[in-house]
Amino acid sequence: MDKLGEVYLDFNQNDINIDDLNLNSLWVELDKGLLSENIGQQSESIVKLTELFNRYPLPVFVNSGFTRLAKVFQNGNNFLKLQVIRVIEKNQKHLAKVQSIDEILKLIFYNIHSNDSICRALTLRALGEISPIISEKHNVQHSIRLALESYDETEAKEAIYAANKFCAQSKYFAASLIDRISEMIEDVQSPLDRKMKLIPLLVHMHHDTILSAKASQLCKSMYNSFPRADISKIILNTLTQIACKSLTSIPETITFYLKLLLEEPRERVQIFLLKNLLILASKVSHLWTEENILSLIEYVNNQVNNKNLLLRSSDILCVLAKSSNMFFLNAFSEKITNESIKERIRILENLIENMVFNANKEIAFNFCLLSSSLLLLNSNKSSDHSGAIAKLFDLTKNGLFSIVLETDKQMENLNDLNDKNTLRNLTKILNQTLKCLINLIGMNDENYFKEL
Repeated sequence: MDKLGEVYLDFNQNDINIDDLNLNSLWVELDKGLLSENIGQQSESIVKLTELFNRYPLPVFVNSGFTRLAKVFQNGNNFLKLQVIRVIEKNQKHLAKVQSIDEILKLIFYNIHSNDSICRALTLRALGEISPIISEKHNVQHSIRLALESYDETEAKEAIYAANKFCAQSKYFAASLIDRISEMIEDVQSPLDRKMKLIPLLVHMHHDTILSAKASQLCKSMYNSFPRADISKIILNTLTQIACKSLTSIPETITFYLKLLLEEPRERVQIFLLKNLLILASKVSHLWTEENILSLIEYVNNQVNNKNLLLRSSDILCVLAKSSNMFFLNAFSEKITNESIKERIRILENLIENMVFNANKEIAFNFCLLSSSLLLLNSNKSSDHSGAIAKLFDLTKNGLFSIVLETDKQMENLNDLNDKNTLRNLTKILNQTLKCLINLIGMNDENYFKEL
């Protein structure tokens, strides 16, 4: 049981009613702790506010609590400032109940011009934590922009953290920051580590189409300027997130990635590109054009000797086919007259034929899944199941049976059943393969097919 002056509080007790305790007396005792000269007592009182906020989530109580925290932040040392920040972090859900916003901001903002760089850094962190209620305060935004150029790495790091929080909340701040970010990234005197931390800020430049287009263009220009693989990864991840949030730039982003994929010699960067393309295929498969898919098929055909890249790129084809993309819906259409498209569809059919019996079970399953998706989408276009569809059906069925037999055999010969990862992977492949087989068997049944 904890003691605060004459008031006893059992913080493990769940059945205390707000009427059982005089809140005025409680605040008096809390103030004694917060204003104590003993840092330990001050720290203890600060930490206990989290429990009290959760127990008494009244607006008047929360507002008073945050005001007292702001006063401690203004006058306390850096250790107490850090404690206050941790309490604010844990009580984000209560920020909407704060009414004395200007007073709290004034108390915290007081330290922004301190001679102590650590104090300034903590102030920026605190401002970032209360950003949901002060995101449109222009004086705060200006201070954050200035701090981004600080020579002190700790202060600059916290400025980036605060900028990230404010960009997510404020369209005005995001729009005012994008040009500054571009200048800092292009500045040869800016440290490379700081540039790498600035790039993810562009994720929040999605408040309107002009801003998102500007951010996308900046990412594309940076990709050519910074050839390092780790920076390329950050740029690609950022560009993908911008596209997913803005939606309007998705087609251009897909085309840009596929162009890079065919030109990029580094396997590591190709993996980054494929990961991002998989995200775009999963979220917006309907925006993939016929030319996009044909480019991807061309790439897959060039990677038959690289198992890692072949597996990842075939994942994307499977997702697109499973989501009924128009290209796969018309793959066996007699209306296709373009010889180039016909040739690449033949390449896809040859790939499936060569890969359904691949020694790597994951690759084999991917092409069986791709083939079964094609069959399910196009079987109704050939009532007698003849020609290419019949050939593809037999090929897929035999490939799936082969995977089932090989996987079952491998599971029986698994000596160490404690190897959970191997067993889990085998079980997953077997489960997915059996589901795929059931779909094929059902499709071959005329009555089942009619129900489809």
